[in-house]
Amino acid sequence: MKIEIIGRQMNVWNEMKLIIESKFTKLDKYFSDECEASATLSTKRDKKCIEITIVSSGMIFRSE
Repeated sequence: MKIEIIGRQMNVWNEMKLIIESKFTKLDKYFSDECEASATLSTKRDKKCIEITIVSSGMIFRSE
């Protein structure tokens, strides 16, 4: 799984990257190695938000 971590209007620390990558590795048994995953961390009105998008074999899985 190819993982991309993006921070909008905030800095992404190495510890946060490691936590996100460890969570994604739990999903490896459901997706092939060719899929792409992206995590976007942002702040909206003093709330922290994370958007997860996984693209695998033509299907898009998205969560916020």
